[in-house]
Amino acid sequence: MSEKKSEPKDRTALYIAIVGATATVIAALIGVLPNLLRNPPPTPVVITAAPAATVIAQATTLPPTVVAAMPTATEIAPTLVLSPTIGLSASPTPPPASPTPTNIVTLVLVNNLPRAMEFFVDGVSATSIDSGAYQVVPLQFGTHELKQCVYGSDTTKPENCFAKSAVLNNSLDYWEMFDAANPEPPSSPLTLLVLNQSSAPQDIYMDGIFAKTVGANTFIALRGPGGLHTIQPCPVGDNPASGKCGERRALELGKKVEIFRILGESS
Repeated sequence: MSEKKSEPKDRTALYIAIVGATATVIAALIGVLPNLLRNPPPTPVVITAAPAATVIAQATTLPPTVVAAMPTATEIAPTLVLSPTIGLSASPTPPPASPTPTNIVTLVLVNNLPRAMEFFVDGVSATSIDSGAYQVVPLQFGTHELKQCVYGSDTTKPENCFAKSAVLNNSLDYWEMFDAANPEPPSSPLTLLVLNQSSAPQDIYMDGIFAKTVGANTFIALRGPGGLHTIQPCPVGDNPASGKCGERRALELGKKVEIFRILGESS
């Protein structure tokens, strides 16, 4: 009987201990709770990928288009070498300056003087031409007063000019400026102009070698070293062995621009 009476006393002490511990925890929570309410939790840091850099392309300024100015050529460059020994070459026939009616003369102007010259037709300046050059001047058929003067000089003084009245009645003709008493020493290569004043095209042979075909009433330019050469015109398609060609002539090239004329069908 004594053991059953002591059990409630032991449990009472346990209950008191539990209640005291619970009160202590509650008091602690009451002291901390105001601080928790005043300090909200920190905001999380979100790391994102940096955006790619925006590349601004700078506009490239294009250089201005360069237009190659065509030089005013007074000579035509060679296009065909005849042989290593001769070294003459054929140049393309210059195109006419303008349409050529039947009453127009193609006057080939040649300057074999050591200075630039000015050319006058009927008292009017037609063109200027450098030393050792040639060019084409179209004129009407008939009589003209032709005059050459030292370029830049006083053209009213006779010592600076040479004038002559000429009758032009061929579709192709020439005017050469040359002083036989004081020839200009040539420098290689030289130019040979073959003027075909006949009514048919001709094949031209230089030193027995075909050079080029020259049309009727037009001309070609051959360039090569000076010295003695032979020239022979033939009907187109024939050669010197056929016996149908014109006379084979010796030609000494000693001026900057030489002229050879074909007057007949094959002469």
